[in-house]
Amino acid sequence: MKLSIILAPYDSGHYHSGFGRGPEAIIAGGLVDFLAAIKRI
Repeated sequence: MKLSIILAPYDSGHYHSGFGRGPEAIIAGGLVDFLAAIKRI
């Protein structure tokens, strides 16, 4: 299965801090590597 990840930014009023880190933090946290590892199982 092919999967595309689309980042949709949002504003919490605190750019790049806490909740304001948003989707970029999820990607930086290893989501792509995690999904690739699951695919190999």
